[in-house]
Amino acid sequence: MTLALECYVTQGGAAMTLEQLAAAADVDFDDVRSEVARWIVDTNGEVRRTHFNECGNTLCLNRNGVRLMLERLGVEEDLASTIERRLDRSESHMETVYAAEPAAREAAE
Repeated sequence: MTLALECYVTQGGAAMTLEQLAAAADVDFDDVRSEVARWIVDTNGEVRRTHFNECGNTLCLNRNGVRLMLERLGVEEDLASTIERRLDRSESHMETVYAAEPAAREAAE
């Protein structure tokens, strides 16, 4: 089975696939995938129940979860901070997009 998950900083905000996270962190994708699998196993599925969307294909992590994953993967502090800033910018962009949606719907009506 291949995990094709998205790693979210917030439910409605920034997204980064595990492949993108591995590339940004300069770590092997299999290591990222193994880390996600370890979280599921070590918590007796608790992570699966609380951190996956209803379809089961999206892993939702808060800022601390992302930081913990990067630390456990051995990512250096400077690089981890760069990844967090990239996610912050993406999250800010998505907030702007979501805020504009109601106005766009009203204009279409």
